Amino acid sequence: MIRILIVSLALLAVPFLVYFIYEIARAGPDGKGARSPRDWERDSMLNLGFAGLFLVFIGIVTVVATGGGTKDGTYSPARIENGKLIDGGFNEPGSAQESSADTE
Repeated sequence: MIRILIVSLALLAVPFLVYFIYEIARAGPDGKGARSPRDWERDSMLNLGFAGLFLVFIGIVTVVATGGGTKDGTYSPARIENGKLIDGGFNEPGSAQESSADTE
């Protein structure tokens, strides 16, 4: 979940970073061409925000579409066997549930 949040925030920031780099590059060698970031217009910020939200939407759709896994698997919760914690997770359909208990 944290990975998705970090990717979403990065995608939201991309249009703002590109615009900031464009404004710096537009300054030229004399440094008088670019405006201060404080002078960015409200409409520019709204457009950049919408572009960022669009990228976030595309990113989330991509993560969901390529997330992998199967929808037919069954979930087995974590459990304790013989004093050891056995991880839970999704099992593939048709596969026998593996027993991870040690037989020593």
